[in-house]
Amino acid sequence: MSTEVRSYARYLIKSLIEPCIIPSSIVCKPYFLSMCPGFSSRSSHFFSFLVAGAVLWEQHRKAEDSDIAEEKKESPLKDNLSPWEEWFIGKEKELRARLQTRAAEEMNIQLEKMKQKQECERRKRIAEEKHKEWVQKKREEERREKEQKLSKEMAEKATRELEKLQLQEKAEAKYKEWLKKKRAEEAEKRKKEKEKEREREAELQEKKTRSEKIFKEWLHNVRNKPRPVLNGYGFPCGKTTGCADGNLYPVPAYCNPIPWKPVHVPPPKEDSVLTMKKRPVSSQSYVSLPIVTHLNTHGRNEWKSLVSVQY
Repeated sequence: MSTEVRSYARYLIKSLIEPCIIPSSIVCKPYFLSMCPGFSSRSSHFFSFLVAGAVLWEQHRKAEDSDIAEEKKESPLKDNLSPWEEWFIGKEKELRARLQTRAAEEMNIQLEKMKQKQECERRKRIAEEKHKEWVQKKREEERREKEQKLSKEMAEKATRELEKLQLQEKAEAKYKEWLKKKRAEEAEKRKKEKEKEREREAELQEKKTRSEKIFKEWLHNVRNKPRPVLNGYGFPCGKTTGCADGNLYPVPAYCNPIPWKPVHVPPPKEDSVLTMKKRPVSSQSYVSLPIVTHLNTHGRNEWKSLVSVQY
């Protein structure tokens, strides 16, 4: 509040306390003060109430002065007043007193309202300041929490990266160790395979040498060995009785004592015969019976049957 406004407020308060005449130019003073720097709407309401109180006080003082003057003027004539006139004058005084009391009550009510409004504004201002402080404190807490969370996330990320790097290094070391072991095993396996191959070749060579040696011994012995007596179809008892054939097989070492029996083939059914007759000639099938050989007592192979059955 500027110095001019403060001096004006001090003057109004003094005019309310001390009974003096307030000039009429003071009423339009608030408009002039509203143009001054530092003058707010709150100050305008305050000064308007002060001016209203000053005006009411001036009216009350003027009314009292007029009453005193009238009493002084009418005191000589008071004895000449009628009862009705005295009653009317008393009523006017009571009415003026009620008006003054009502004006004072209204002034008090306005002052009380102004105080309540100022108190409400003060509380509102305090609440706004506290709200601003709370918001600032809350933002500061959120900023700190965000920084802590970010630092924690960065630390966890760094820890994970370090663990990942360590695991990767361990995996690479294990892989190198496994690869080295695998290569050693493969080299050992190839070495064993080569040794086995050499042993197999040596064994085969040894068998081949031994076989060749045995064959040579047999060949040398068979040349000096006498030939056995031929006992085949062309040479019974070592004598030629028929067509001589030196390619005949020798006498079998074993003969089956059970005589040969032909395989029983059941005759075809009538339905199948009828259906088969309806087929064309090109679709007829032939079944070949197996060739059965029988050894006679002389050791000769004979063809027994080669039959083709037409259905």
